[in-house]
Amino acid sequence: MTRHVRLQVNLPVDTFQALKTTAAARGLSVQALAREALDEKFGSAIPTAAEPQAEQGPGYRWKTVFLPDGSLISFTYEQKTHIATVKGNELIYDGKPTSPGEFVRVISGGPRNAWRDTWIKRPTDVGWIHARQLQAETAEQDHLSLTLIVEPTANAVGAMVEQSLVQPVELPPTAHRRFGSYPISERMGPRYLAACLGVLRIFDTRSTSPEGLEAISEAKGMFNRIVRKDRHDWQQVQQAMGNPDYAACRQAAAWLSELRGLAKNGTRLDEHLAHPTAAIVLNGLSLARLKLERDGFLPA
Repeated sequence: MTRHVRLQVNLPVDTFQALKTTAAARGLSVQALAREALDEKFGSAIPTAAEPQAEQGPGYRWKTVFLPDGSLISFTYEQKTHIATVKGNELIYDGKPTSPGEFVRVISGGPRNAWRDTWIKRPTDVGWIHARQLQAETAEQDHLSLTLIVEPTANAVGAMVEQSLVQPVELPPTAHRRFGSYPISERMGPRYLAACLGVLRIFDTRSTSPEGLEAISEAKGMFNRIVRKDRHDWQQVQQAMGNPDYAACRQAAAWLSELRGLAKNGTRLDEHLAHPTAAIVLNGLSLARLKLERDGFLPA
């Protein structure tokens, strides 16, 4: 059964402005950023109401997700990838039992959202899967309706801000579109789609071609758009790829650069395609392909 929960939060104006600035920089709505912040702060303390999966044999349970013996959890931090392994009924990192939250905290030196920052590969998985995707597949459909009230709200500006958080507000004709938020153009959409299809084909065939090398270069450019924030559509590209963060996009661009060099020299690609960073590329380009095709683009 789907359950709806309504939560009202009163915020000072300066706190709201800080939220708004951060959300704009990440290409999110203020509500989405607030929900993410709540999840990071209290997610580990809130028990889930979802029905647990059927468990077969030994394994580690991470809330609603069951990880069979031999499963791997990957976390990349400062361009170095760390792997925790499920052994029996425990998650092991550096020879010691741990939890996903503790795993990422020890490596990063501070609290992080393990659902957001880790990738998982179970013994039966062909490739790496983002932890948030597995969580979504097993979670009960609870919907949080979050209303942010800016104090004071008695004036007209406060009323408009409050309204904008509940429903979209049409901008005046004189408003300028923010750099980076322009839609993907008719010129770039087909190029992006061709890049996605070309690199995904390399994952499938474990080989490449001259067209594949071109696709790798274009895909690398898609990730670099997000890193450099230097194109009119970089936020739209980021959203199409599932909102990977700056660090993940840097890793993906570097991985694609190495992939092109290996493919150009005729080197076998299996080991490179099995690297955890490959999952960032695979996930991002798969999501972008679906978004571009839904938007009606055809490959160039």
